[in-house]
Amino acid sequence: MITYDLIQGSKEWSLHRSKFLRNASDTPAMLGISPHKKRSELMHERYTGISPEPSEFTQRIFTKGHRFEALARPLAEAIIGDELFPCIGSLGEFSASFDGLTMCEQSAFEHKTLTDQLRVSIPTDDHSANIGAALPEYYRAQMEHQALVSNANHVLFMASVWDDNDALIEERHCYYLPDPVMRARIVAGWVQFEKDLLEYVPPAALPAPAVGVAPDQLPALLIEPGTEITQAQCDAFEFAVDRIIASVPKALVTDVDFETAALVVKSFVESESKIAEYQAALQKQNPALVMFIRVDAKISAMRLTLKKLVDARKEARKIEIAQSGIDDVQAHYKAINAGMPKYKLDLPGTLRTDMGMCLRSLKTVSTMQEAVRNKVADYKSAASQREIEIRSRLDEFAIACVGFEFLFTDWVDLITSKNLEDLRNCIAARIVSYKAVQAEKLRVEAEQKALNEQRIAERKKAADAELERRELFDKHRAEAARINAEANELRLQAEHEEAAQKIAADAAETERLRQVYFTQPSPHLAVLPPRPPEPRIKLGDITARLAPIQFTAADLAALGIHHVEVDRAAKLYEASDFFRICTALETVIFKAKTAVIMVRL
Repeated sequence: MITYDLIQGSKEWSLHRSKFLRNASDTPAMLGISPHKKRSELMHERYTGISPEPSEFTQRIFTKGHRFEALARPLAEAIIGDELFPCIGSLGEFSASFDGLTMCEQSAFEHKTLTDQLRVSIPTDDHSANIGAALPEYYRAQMEHQALVSNANHVLFMASVWDDNDALIEERHCYYLPDPVMRARIVAGWVQFEKDLLEYVPPAALPAPAVGVAPDQLPALLIEPGTEITQAQCDAFEFAVDRIIASVPKALVTDVDFETAALVVKSFVESESKIAEYQAALQKQNPALVMFIRVDAKISAMRLTLKKLVDARKEARKIEIAQSGIDDVQAHYKAINAGMPKYKLDLPGTLRTDMGMCLRSLKTVSTMQEAVRNKVADYKSAASQREIEIRSRLDEFAIACVGFEFLFTDWVDLITSKNLEDLRNCIAARIVSYKAVQAEKLRVEAEQKALNEQRIAERKKAADAELERRELFDKHRAEAARINAEANELRLQAEHEEAAQKIAADAAETERLRQVYFTQPSPHLAVLPPRPPEPRIKLGDITARLAPIQFTAADLAALGIHHVEVDRAAKLYEASDFFRICTALETVIFKAKTAVIMVRL
């Protein structure tokens, strides 16, 4: 806030006020709630730059009010607990005069002369409740304007009255706390006032009020008890009545017709009273009595007809004034909606009712027109305030929702039902929630992708392991085949060597015997002992040795080992065949084991 060292009421102060349209003391009049100045009067003053000079009586009231204010300021300082400084301040286009303001500008002071109305508004000294909210609306509007300019936390409102010796007679006070609703109404009201001021056309010289034509007066008759009225007098009187009735306008078109009809109705009421007096003065039946009865019926019928026309005209003018206000408000809403293609302000449903209600109990056209103008200004201010709110929300929506418009299909409801702060929170919450959902979706997709990659890697690893196992199996099988071939080769070689050794041994033994028996004859024929037979073993003994393995002679024959003789039912094998049987079984078992390993691989 910018402060100015000016004295209220001085020429410098008046010059400063003229530079600012939005002054705190003019706010009630701008809103149409001031009991001292009409909105149209303020409009005319701002357009012409000419303010009416206060009368001597009004100046005395101002002087007394300033004196009471100066006397009450020490009381206010004691209540606030800080020193108060009268000053002038401005904030942008807003200006205000302060009866007192603390140095830190957190507490303001406003003083008024104590009245009965303020005694009702501030009934006690209990300041625990917000009593300031019960103050008259035009006082609250002025203090809200001051709080807007100074950004004060509260305004101490004090009303006092002092005697001529500067002694306190009575004092009441309370705190007014800033009201956001009233502040928005004031801001929008001044915006609308400036728009109206641009379109304001000062009225030309006021035309003379419509004056009706007074009807002709009925001829005077002097009727005394016992006297008679002549037929000529009756004809003249009735002729005058017919002429007056014929001169009455049958349709009320102009204001002159309207006023003439009103005068005629008033004159006819007087005429009916006079005729009633004439009838009462007549003592006996004569032609005048019949004439008066006939004339009275004519006048009564015309009076009732005119009264209906007058009442209908009054009602029609009231409807016209109300409709003009409705048309003005509708045009204002239409202009606002033309500038906001994405959003449409709806006309209040109570518009027609409110226009009619503001005309109740009003008699004159001027008062009705002023009431309608004030009501229209209220509606326009409310519409402008709503326009400012909606535009700010639309701007906020356009900025904050870029790229996320699909989340706000209900944007019309949001803009209509939420204030700017709630709208911001709602937009932020939805976007954050959407981003969180998308992040969670991306996280799940990443986890699923990683899981799929892991499964693919595991499958590849398993395939590689299977391939390695198969390769190892093939290698082992080839190695087993090689070993088996080598074993068979060694076995055959061993068998061949054994057979060759046996053959060599037999040949050597045969040679030895030949040498003994044929090359060296003995005087005595040497008799060689018989060669002991090869030991025999039964099939049952073989199976007993290899228990729990059981097999038959056919099984041994499949292994290439056959019995050498049969002793009754028992089949006998050479004892050396047991080792051959074990070797054959080992070969079979090794082959079976190798096959199982290959299957597993």
